[in-house]
Amino acid sequence: MPDPSPATTAPVYLSLTSAAARFDVSRKTIRRAIDRGELSAVRLGARGDLRVHVADLDRWARPVRNGAESER
Repeated sequence: MPDPSPATTAPVYLSLTSAAARFDVSRKTIRRAIDRGELSAVRLGARGDLRVHVADLDRWARPVRNGAESER
């Protein structure tokens, strides 16, 4: 199977706007999770734009079963 081209692979890091859109929450919600240490982020470039790793974002938004949080 051929390797996927960089243009077709999903990004590993998302902007706060993209991270918020992924779960239909506000940028402020994502920013608060970062500030509380619930979600890790990295700063990129001279402006220091924040990016969130997709795997960390998916772990932060853990599934719920029958109204109770599931254990992983």
